[in-house]
Amino acid sequence: MRLKLQQQVAERTQELKEKHDALQASNQDLLLLQQIGREITGSLQLGQVLSRCHQMLSQLIDVHAMVIGLHRPLTNEIEFVFWLEDSQTASSFAIAANDGKAPASLCFCRAEEIIVNQHSDFATYFDELPQPLCGEAMESVVYLPLMLNQKVVGVFSVQSPRAFAYSLSQLNLLRTLSSYIAIAVVNADTYTRLQQTQQQLMIQEKMASLGALVAGVAHEINTPLGICATATSHLQAEYDVIQQAFTDKSLQQSQFQRFLSHLGDGLKILAVNTERSAALIQSFKKVSVDQSADAPRQIELASYLQDVMLSLQPQLRPLNCQFQLVCPADIHWYTDAGALAQILTNLVMNSVKHAFAEQSAPAISLQVQQQGRQLLFDYADNGCGMDEQNLALIFEPFFTTKRAAGGTGLGAHIVFNLVTARFKGQIQVQSTPGQGLHYRISLPLDAC
Repeated sequence: MRLKLQQQVAERTQELKEKHDALQASNQDLLLLQQIGREITGSLQLGQVLSRCHQMLSQLIDVHAMVIGLHRPLTNEIEFVFWLEDSQTASSFAIAANDGKAPASLCFCRAEEIIVNQHSDFATYFDELPQPLCGEAMESVVYLPLMLNQKVVGVFSVQSPRAFAYSLSQLNLLRTLSSYIAIAVVNADTYTRLQQTQQQLMIQEKMASLGALVAGVAHEINTPLGICATATSHLQAEYDVIQQAFTDKSLQQSQFQRFLSHLGDGLKILAVNTERSAALIQSFKKVSVDQSADAPRQIELASYLQDVMLSLQPQLRPLNCQFQLVCPADIHWYTDAGALAQILTNLVMNSVKHAFAEQSAPAISLQVQQQGRQLLFDYADNGCGMDEQNLALIFEPFFTTKRAAGGTGLGAHIVFNLVTARFKGQIQVQSTPGQGLHYRISLPLDAC
């Protein structure tokens, strides 16, 4: 009797221990699952989110392969933004969302789970066994629909070369995890696509600025070239007259003196206007090449800023806008000249487009001073200024007060990004309605 009682106690103790161990393991899994959820929903970097998810999930189950596919409505495709198999990542690729031969498309279209414990079980879903989209054929395959607001946005899959690799409790864990993944992946993917779109718009804005410079310079060059053409034509006519008089031996001294006088005047006109055209082309060449490249180079700051402003004169002249530059002549700077030109170009173009509609005597000033290892740029216009509410949004992407006039709202945002990201500097802005706009930009000399 005593032995039987001891045996029952031992069996009960073992049972309680097993339940305790199972409960403890379940609690650990739950804690790890919560940690995974916090980490992957707290980041907007898609690759980082998915790699970390795979790393932590591997502590719980066999994740020989992990797959994330997102639906692209415009093309009706499932794009596999993440495919990690045997620690090797595959490049992004897509399949048709209505491809009836792929488990991912079937899972998406039906919004149903596909659970395969051995490769032959695929016969339950397909008339013929599907070929793997990437890598080797797996024995255990789980596909879960990614749901967001009761809508299927993609698919999530874990796969193993072992048959019957996933238990019921592990499947339940994956179902819970798929909810976290849906939120994290959609948020990160949306953020990534927004960044790409914003980058494209910024490039378009940059090209538009260059286009405006090209158009302005072309228009500006037309004037001196037209004067040169007229002077050349006049001198040619005078030359023809003198040549004929010389041939006929009727050339008079007074006639020749008049020709020499006209020739001297014409040569002066040609010299002045060709130099003017050459200076304009040279300044535009420097600025446009710099804005098209990212390589830093040595510049003499005052001279370079004058070149930039010369290329912008076609934008300022129609408004009769005066520009004043105050810059020490001895500042030599190894820097990203193109980014600096783009900053000044965007500031000037913003003033031209937004500030001077009601200003009879528009003016812009730029004062530069060196303080230790910092360069301070004070840019100001005497335009209409901004109220406090709009001023707080000035560096936000796509914010513009001229939306109806075709404004993109990227000019000041580009300036902010170049100052803070490219130059590791700081920018502040001050304004009151009717009192113009004042930017103070601080750039370190050793930023490049």
